[in-house]
Amino acid sequence: MKELDLLVENYFTESFEASDLLRLVEQVMDERGLLLEAELGKPFEYVVVQVAREKAGAKPIDGGDYEKAKAGGRWRNARFGGKKGKTLEQLAVELYDMASKATDSRGAPIFSQEDFQTAKVTEVGKQKYGRGSTKVEIKSDIQFGDKTISLKLPGDVQAGSAEGVTQAEQLNLVLEDYIADAKNQVAEQEALRLRKLMKESEKEILALAKRRFLGAGPRGRATQFRKEIAAAKQAGQNPKPLIQAYINEGIIDATATFLDDRYYFDTEKLTAEVGARVNAIFQSNDKLWKKLVRELLSGAIGFKDIPGAEAQFILNPEHLFDLTDDKTIDIYGDALSLRVALKGGRKIGIESIDTIKDDSAAKASYRWDIKDNPLKKAIAEEKAKVEAEMRQLASLTSAATKPGSFIQMREEESQEQSLDLENMFDRAYDDITIDIADNFEQELKDSID
Repeated sequence: MKELDLLVENYFTESFEASDLLRLVEQVMDERGLLLEAELGKPFEYVVVQVAREKAGAKPIDGGDYEKAKAGGRWRNARFGGKKGKTLEQLAVELYDMASKATDSRGAPIFSQEDFQTAKVTEVGKQKYGRGSTKVEIKSDIQFGDKTISLKLPGDVQAGSAEGVTQAEQLNLVLEDYIADAKNQVAEQEALRLRKLMKESEKEILALAKRRFLGAGPRGRATQFRKEIAAAKQAGQNPKPLIQAYINEGIIDATATFLDDRYYFDTEKLTAEVGARVNAIFQSNDKLWKKLVRELLSGAIGFKDIPGAEAQFILNPEHLFDLTDDKTIDIYGDALSLRVALKGGRKIGIESIDTIKDDSAAKASYRWDIKDNPLKKAIAEEKAKVEAEMRQLASLTSAATKPGSFIQMREEESQEQSLDLENMFDRAYDDITIDIADNFEQELKDSID
């Protein structure tokens, strides 16, 4: 048997050693939520819209992808989480039931029946972010009336994903917006320090953006080849020329080992290096970090001049958060993490290889992940904090009858303004309560049980 035949048989087939299988299982388990979101995210948007309209007594929308999300449509029965998971329709019903009961701190419904009756998928499409030249995905997925919503499935999801140039533009935009907002509070020296660090990070991000890679991990390229070979066989094509081209270029050898480190992608190393630089700028300053978190979730800065592109709420079947609420940003700030990954379908820039297959390489992509467990932990901690504050407030209120006490004095002041103690308590309650505790207590309990 020829050497190339042996290579294909030994390294680019679906035979695995136990260690390989374990590694791949771990990887798949870690990425399962993000993969499901990528596959089912768009269908879920359409199903939520159709379900909301139906539940509110409005006609479903006809045509295009909306047809797949109508009652009986194939998207309605798609399952999230495998054969035993819930259908998208079931998740959409849960989401509607929760959202239709949601109220703000004053007790007013967040969404009206008319909002649900006019539900639609946001149709703005990709837009230029900030002053950038590249069009990217907007943050609003669906709309209930005039309220724009970033829709998420349960589990691990992404707050944002961008290639190098766009990521550098976003970080610069957030930093400059922060400096502009705080120009009377932040020392000029601090602004210069942050800009200097940002320039260094931008240089590294843009240099990485020019590179092309072939896979992640010691046998990442082999995994990609397996997919390519399977696809080639299905299409009646011979995959051997592509493999031989990589060998001829000295990129891999006959054991599928990398010979040219320029094309080797180490996600852990790059995530640590780039992440350290980004954290040195944004997580060193609490206000700046919160501004970045808010922007990743809402796009309020980059899409401020594009109606409908910014997300005002983030919504999934378990939670509804107002993205203008600082407490929301605190919670998600604890659950966000940066990961440098690969985005495929790119030319490698070597004529002999691109001639055979022009999309065999990948570029570095910056993924801001929202991990489910840290999010649930942050929610539980915030809920516990609110409950403790409420107990403390109740204790202080019970002591209001003591002459000369602070509460008593506040009560007297309120009486002068024709306000009773109950109204004063309500105002204090509003000040320390956040939407997730006030409006969705049961949903929060369900999410952490």
